[in-house]
This record gives sequence, C-alpha cells and structure tokens, in this order.
Amino acid sequence: MYKIILPLFFVFITGCNGVGVVNTNNPQQKLEQADSLLYEQNRPLLAERLIFEAITEYRQTNNQFGLANALRDYGDLLGSSAVAQAGVQFLRAGFHDPDVTMQNNLDKSKYYFAQSIEHYNLAGIEASRNGELSKLMNIYFNIGGLYARLGNQSKSCAFLDKASNAYNDAILQNPHVKLPSPKQGYGSALDYIKSKQNSIGC
Repeated sequence: MYKIILPLFFVFITGCNGVGVVNTNNPQQKLEQADSLLYEQNRPLLAERLIFEAITEYRQTNNQFGLANALRDYGDLLGSSAVAQAGVQFLRAGFHDPDVTMQNNLDKSKYYFAQSIEHYNLAGIEASRNGELSKLMNIYFNIGGLYARLGNQSKSCAFLDKASNAYNDAILQNPHVKLPSPKQGYGSALDYIKSKQNSIGC
C-alpha cells in the first residue's frame, strides 16, 4: 500500500462503534482507526464502515485531499485479504456501497483507486495554487502509487518524478524545512520516493 505521511499534513470505549474504537466525528481519525482495524486487528467489517463514513463526511465538506485518502483506503480494503477471508460475513451484512459484492470487490477496488486519483488531482490544483509544495509532493506520491496498483507503470513513474521535483522545490523554497521519511531506513522523503521508483522499475 503506497502511503506517505509527513508532519505538515501529516480511552477505549464500548458501544455501537465496537470494542476498542473511539467514538469520533473526525474523518481522519476514522481512517486511522480503520487502518488499525484492518491491518492489525483483522476486523474488516468495522473498518469498512468507518472508511465509508469518512468518505461521506469528506464529500459533505468538499475536502478533496481527505476524500482522496478515504477513497484510496476503501480501494485498499476491498482488495485486501481480510475482506476475502471475511467473505461469509460480508455476504450476510453487505457492503456500505451497495454496488459492491464478493464477486466484484476486486474490480471495485480498482474503481475506487481511479476515483481517488481524480480527487488527488483536484487537491493538487488547490495545493499548487496555494504554494503547498510538501502537500503537493504527498499528492503526487500517492497518485504514483495508485497508478502502480492499477498496472500503469508509465503514469506511476511520471507522478513519482513529479513528487521528487516537488520535494526539491520545497527545499529550495525553504532550505530549513525537514521532510523526513515516514518509514525507518530512509534518510528523507526523497529517499523514500526513490525507493518506490526503484521497486516499480522507473
């Protein structure tokens, strides 16, 4: 899963939300909880609900960047092994998107990736207009990762190049800014971008 989280943009309770889930109206917190539910706790049904709630809330506030993140995460969920393993449960409960079934979830995963790209592009226009170069780097990185997931190497490499250029522009704009890698083992966000370029074969 291609994600880059940067500082700039980067009590448990019980009840209707489920054990271990914090009741929140913040869609970003819902995505963070869904990530833990899906990849650490193997609870895809609850993760699916939280992601879909985040999608709805970001649409209502016209938050293009947040919506793109949520759509990407929904695509990740639909294509995950956790959903495949919980097939019987999803057959019984259904998906929050009524057009998704256990027969077309992989195709719908790609659909949501494509939708995410559209909204990242809209967010990129806003970030470029506002001079938010670090955010623009993040957007380009995510688009590059999504195109890789969709099997489009040329577009993936093109957007990873844009992410690299946005990093360099951000450093030129503010030489004192720190853009660390979100993962250990990489000295900077640029190193992380280059590792993705190498893994894709750019």
